[in-house]
Amino acid sequence: MQDQIVEKARRINTWAFYQEEMTNNQRLRTLKKKSEIKKKIPLIILLSLCFIFLAFLSYLDPLLLWDENAFLGNARSHISDANLPEDFKFPLLEFLISGLWAVTGESIFLARIMLALMYIMTIYMFYTITKKYFKDNMLITALFAFSSLMIYWAFRIYSD
Repeated sequence: MQDQIVEKARRINTWAFYQEEMTNNQRLRTLKKKSEIKKKIPLIILLSLCFIFLAFLSYLDPLLLWDENAFLGNARSHISDANLPEDFKFPLLEFLISGLWAVTGESIFLARIMLALMYIMTIYMFYTITKKYFKDNMLITALFAFSSLMIYWAFRIYSD
């Protein structure tokens, strides 16, 4: 009888210890998640600024270059009749834009916003790569994101 009581007490203590360890582990995971989110706040701010800036540039510069017209004409040819599609362009961008237009209707601004989102994904991938190799990767990512060539080509409808 005494052995059964001791065994039962040991099991209860083991279970209580297990529950206490689980709650401590959950607290640690929650703290880690919060610290990871705090570390990514500058990146989120950078990506938001880039997106707002590119949306503003797309609004300011409504003129299209020749190849932009060709890509948009090819995208239109996938969802309706279009005059003179160019068959020698890379089709992935055309398919993405035509899929967007099939849902929302034709809009040059939306096509540019879609490309701005792709640019934002590029910045994030660049950030994850530089995080592996550099200590101050946020500065390097900001320089990459706001370089004149990247900004100029980010809101143009090109796949080249």
